[in-house]
Amino acid sequence: MRLDDVDPRTPAVVVTDAFSCVTQIDHPAGDRGIRALHLAEPLDPAADRPGQPGETS
Repeated sequence: MRLDDVDPRTPAVVVTDAFSCVTQIDHPAGDRGIRALHLAEPLDPAADRPGQPGETS
């Protein structure tokens, strides 16, 4: 699936294994409701969540 195919009315999450990919996806796609996560984030219960201190996007 391409990011352009994601319905902007539905929030979406993209998971990748490279921090550079997270940055490359999150910046342009974040305005369209697409959030990029590194693979470690959903696997780590102690990872920062949106709206908590340390959020960078």
